[in-house]
Amino acid sequence: MSVCGIVAQELDPEKFERTMTGFLSPGREEELRARFRRMADAGVDEFVVSMDGGYALMLAGALLLWRSAEHVDVKVSCMVLWEEQAARWPENIRNVFFAVMVFCDREIMLERRRGDGNLDRRDRYLAENCQQLLAVWDGGAGPVWRTVALAREKGLTVWEQPLKG
Repeated sequence: MSVCGIVAQELDPEKFERTMTGFLSPGREEELRARFRRMADAGVDEFVVSMDGGYALMLAGALLLWRSAEHVDVKVSCMVLWEEQAARWPENIRNVFFAVMVFCDREIMLERRRGDGNLDRRDRYLAENCQQLLAVWDGGAGPVWRTVALAREKGLTVWEQPLKG
């Protein structure tokens, strides 16, 4: 059994709809499907998506669609950093969040409440429970950079998917 964690750069929920069409263009969607296929062929049988922003919602949705379209036997688990994580998001984005959650095989909730250590707990969980990490980001410093650094330190295979290009 091999588990791949997925982290993505955070996206302001107010910009979600404008960004979604550009990010999930037909070419990008095909690129992601090919990436998911290579990972599954390499032995990944579960993906754990850290659901902490708009890009993560798009990735989880693309992953679920790929799994269904290609009849791939992989689990998709969604990790929520804290219970009320989506409470302040715009209603339409919350609706997408809950729709994605319905199709996940399991929900992993790290904390009941928001706190200063939520991202650290996410990083530790992924480093301790995954063998691989897919990071979707612009390559700059920030929360995803920290996750990638810890994953490499712990010996995880890291797959990077740039936001642009």
